[in-house]
Amino acid sequence: MSSATVTATTTPLTFQRSPALPRNCTFDSHDWDILSRYWHPVAFAADVTDKPISVTLLDEPLVVFRSNGQLVSARDICPHRGAPLSQGWVDNGNIVCPYHGLAYGSDGKCKHIPSQTDGPIPDRLRLVTYATQEAYGLVWVSLGGGTEALPAFPSADPRRPFVGCVPSSVGRDRPRSGLCALVRSAVHDW
Repeated sequence: MSSATVTATTTPLTFQRSPALPRNCTFDSHDWDILSRYWHPVAFAADVTDKPISVTLLDEPLVVFRSNGQLVSARDICPHRGAPLSQGWVDNGNIVCPYHGLAYGSDGKCKHIPSQTDGPIPDRLRLVTYATQEAYGLVWVSLGGGTEALPAFPSADPRRPFVGCVPSSVGRDRPRSGLCALVRSAVHDW
């Protein structure tokens, strides 16, 4: 009997993180899971300037900001003490928490803790970020990773802004007329 050396080849596991249902979600969990996979307009791109803004998508409170020109959306809560990041500010491309001044980069990692300038930054201080892109003059967010294609509007130019409105929150018990006006303006050249 001969002894053969077997070398195992391993490949890293890759998977898409399933988004978690927001606290106090008004959607059926199955519906929310399906809707979270798609892109949704949350704001006019021109409204996202040097200050973070607060929006709600599928009952998930989000903060949207620009980090060195790149659009970023994240859960609107600081993992340190739960303060809303939308009440903070952007400094050197990092969103700064208004409570203790922790600064987070576009990748969600904590970059600076004011009271601990030389110490290590714990891995748990990380924002939950979401797929974000700009098209048609709007900010689009996908809570489920952005694997589905952005909706195509054949008669609309993706560089030309929409005429219409984007609701600050869309949910089961909230009006959707703003979203309808948005879609109508994309389909018809007004």
